[in-house]
Amino acid sequence: MLERNFWVCLALSAPAMTIAASGAMADENGKATYASFKCADNAVSSITTVCKSVKKVLPFVTCPTTSATCVKAKQEIFTGLTGEPATPANIKSWNGQGGGGVLFQDVGVCLLRGLSSTPMHAHAKASLPIGEISSDGLVGFTKFDPKARTFEGYQRLRAHAPVIGDVDILTQPFSVKPLDSDLTGKNLKVGEYALFGAQALEFSTEGGAESFSFDLKAIKVVTPYGVVSPQPHVTFGRGSVWSLSPYGGAAKMLLNPGGIKTTDVYGRLAGQSVASSLVAAKVKPGKYPGSPYCSNFGPSVGCLAPEPMGWDSQLVLGSRNVDPSDPAWTAPSGVEYPARPDANAAKARGAAEKIPNGYASAGVKVEYSPTDLIPQSLLGSYITASVDVFVDPNIAVSYASQFDFWNAQGAAWVPSLAKAPPGPVVTPVDVESIQSMALISGASVAGRFALDAGVDITLHLHIPLPWPFDDIDFNIVDVHPRSAFLEKKDAANQTSQQKAAAVADWQNFLKTGKMFSLFSPLGAVYKLIDG
Repeated sequence: MLERNFWVCLALSAPAMTIAASGAMADENGKATYASFKCADNAVSSITTVCKSVKKVLPFVTCPTTSATCVKAKQEIFTGLTGEPATPANIKSWNGQGGGGVLFQDVGVCLLRGLSSTPMHAHAKASLPIGEISSDGLVGFTKFDPKARTFEGYQRLRAHAPVIGDVDILTQPFSVKPLDSDLTGKNLKVGEYALFGAQALEFSTEGGAESFSFDLKAIKVVTPYGVVSPQPHVTFGRGSVWSLSPYGGAAKMLLNPGGIKTTDVYGRLAGQSVASSLVAAKVKPGKYPGSPYCSNFGPSVGCLAPEPMGWDSQLVLGSRNVDPSDPAWTAPSGVEYPARPDANAAKARGAAEKIPNGYASAGVKVEYSPTDLIPQSLLGSYITASVDVFVDPNIAVSYASQFDFWNAQGAAWVPSLAKAPPGPVVTPVDVESIQSMALISGASVAGRFALDAGVDITLHLHIPLPWPFDDIDFNIVDVHPRSAFLEKKDAANQTSQQKAAAVADWQNFLKTGKMFSLFSPLGAVYKLIDG
């Protein structure tokens, strides 16, 4: 397996260490843990904080004194396995998994530390008849403890709307720390190589949903049928969410490039179970071009063929693409490993990622009932009439921002590297194993402005009949036409230009002695591996 022989980032100045599993609150088996708290207890970001920002512009607003319940959440992002090293004197059967567990713990913390000098920013803007709307997503640095190798940061959403101006909708804090499970002596293996440990990065964050509303001063509208006093109404809301697998209904995906069939995993022990069970090659009936192993390996003659298999583990803070006209991606029926758009921050994967992290709406609905428009000749002692007319100029805006921490490992047997028979043995010499990690972020905004209008006309017939007959009751006329005038919709998405990625390539290491075929921290230019 891969040998960990250096610190990835010089900024990680503490000696190599891991935190014992006994001190962890997250679940080794990948089950997320939750604890409730009052959203207002978060002094950095709560709906009361949002309301105070609005109050600076609209001083008559009354802010809520109570707050909804939020949750603190934890989940382990599996980073891989460590174990018996592969050396020229220790070549055995291998499935291409393991080796990078502690290494990619360090890579993850190192890439996150880049936020201290290069925050990830995305700006999505759209236009409505009354002005510009926009979302600004920011992923930033709070602090780092080099001794414990723990990181703290945040994902922030700032919204812009006409009249109100700029409002900080939410600041979602998160922290990251390395965790290790000792697997020594438990007879766990990847191929024939013994495992010593399973590693993960524990992410802690917060989530919840809150809202508040307020009425503006009533206005008088003179109509031919009297004076009505509609009251403008404004609503703000925020939702700091996090997303876990399955995404779009799929817990598996085809990772491109390479066609690697990956399975979503969380937790050290759950990750070990999946990684140990994967294969890098299998026997297929018939001939396989380029395979040096074609023989009778069982009930039928076949050839050893590559079987690109792997796992991925990721955590997503926030949402993607709140444009209601752009449907979320969902897994196609009958496809076990779909090409899921993980790396596309502008494409939501399922309904959960379409939920706005912030929204605002405002309107003033004018209603009146000119029932005397109906000629009296149509009415009688048995007919009652109602006519309700409304006009509702309104605006609704949804905002979102997202931070995606993603990593994966995949492996496949390479026939061109393999030696001739005597048998179908897959070893580190002829296996390509690649492990990668990436930080992605983005922002989204969508809005609608319209003058909605309609009328409700009802003519109801009621004829009382003597017992034992039932009275006659039905609507002679029951119509409700609706129209939207001056309707305008617009939406936009942007992926942050600040990205980070690292790729460890086993065959590249064997040939050059360099562990990474790509190491691009925040601020660098690189080609992101699509997923």
